[in-house]
Order: sequence, then structure tokens, then C-alpha cells
Amino acid sequence: PYAYIGANLWFGCYLADRALPGGRARLRRELDRLQRIGATNIRLLAGAETSPLVGAISRGIIKAPREYDEELLQGLDFCLAEMARRDMRAILFLSNYWQWSGGFAQYVSWATGEKIPDPDVPQIAAGDWSAFMKMSARLYHMPAANELYLAYIAQLLTRRNTVNGRLYREDPTIMTWELANEPRPGVDGEATLSDVPRFCQWVDATARFIHDRAPQQLVCTGS
Repeated sequence: PYAYIGANLWFGCYLADRALPGGRARLRRELDRLQRIGATNIRLLAGAETSPLVGAISRGIIKAPREYDEELLQGLDFCLAEMARRDMRAILFLSNYWQWSGGFAQYVSWATGEKIPDPDVPQIAAGDWSAFMKMSARLYHMPAANELYLAYIAQLLTRRNTVNGRLYREDPTIMTWELANEPRPGVDGEATLSDVPRFCQWVDATARFIHDRAPQQLVCTGS
């Protein structure tokens, strides 16, 4: 049995970006404070896709297909190393169903060249999230988009932490790989029921992909 108090510090790798003045010192303070109140399990963003969407963060870890931001990855290295020093455990989420960190829709856009319907621009989407959600869900059955997502996961699993030298796939600080932030079969409501089997197949296949490469770590959906 593993009982814990957890916190969502998704921006850890951004805070630990070496170029951010005072960022690493603040991260240490945040982790010390969490440790003092008994939090031992921290959820971190480990995959963000650079996106033109209005509501998205301006800088992603994945800058373009198979092109990664080493400075942000080193920020993630630093965060995990500091957590290891405090005997904390990490849950790393690898992408996003939603727009704020790029997410699945950006992979689909990279694979197809299509423009993403921006739910935060009323004159484009009229406040309707359905078109965006449907584009996100296309990742599950679009091999070209899913392969870009899996390529990032594969390189992250084999990454060696630049601070403490640990391989990510062997690092006991990393308790769990989370497939994404809040993935779901499609749009909300009964209309999405027909998409559930395809979603479940994607969850199972992606979990196997990770387990085959990192058998000592857990996998969860993120929903």
C-alpha cells in the first residue's frame, strides 16, 4: 500500500528553466514547502506541444515534429533530481487532450497540415468546443499523428538525467507515466459512446508501449 498527499506542480520544468531568473531557487522553495506539509507525490508536465492557439502556453517542449526543447527538458531533469533529494515521487503527463499546452490536436495538425479550430476565438469556433475535441480525438486512429506522440515518449523513456545521471525508465523518482492530461474518447455526451472502444484500444496499446520500455514504472490514463 502506498498512501500519499499529492500536488499538481505541472509547470515544474518551466520554473526550472535555467534561463528564468530565480526560477530554480523558487522551485527548491516550493518543493521544501510541499515537503513540510507532507506532500510526497508531485504531478509534472513532461510533454507540451508548441501551438499557435490563443489559449496555449507560448513554448512547448516539443517545438516541432521530433524536435525538442533541450532547455525545458533539462528543467525537467533538475526538477526530478531535486525531488529525488527529498524522496518524492513523480507522475509525468505526456501530452494533453486540451489546448492549453498544445496537445493531441497539435499532433494531428502536424500530421495533416490542417488548422486547429481554436475554441478560445469566438469568431472561429463560436465558443463551441466540439470541433476542437473531435480533432484531439483523431490522434487515436491517425497513425501519422500517434507516431509523433510515441516518438517523443520513446526518447523521454531513454533520456539520461543531466543532473543525476539516471535513466528516466529506471528512475525510482518517476512512479507513473500518465498518457495525457484528461484524455477522453471524443466529445461530451452520448454521441461519444461509439468512440469508446477505439479509445480503449489506444489506451491499451500506449500502455503496452511504455511498459515494454519501462517495466518497473506504472502507467495511468490521466482521466
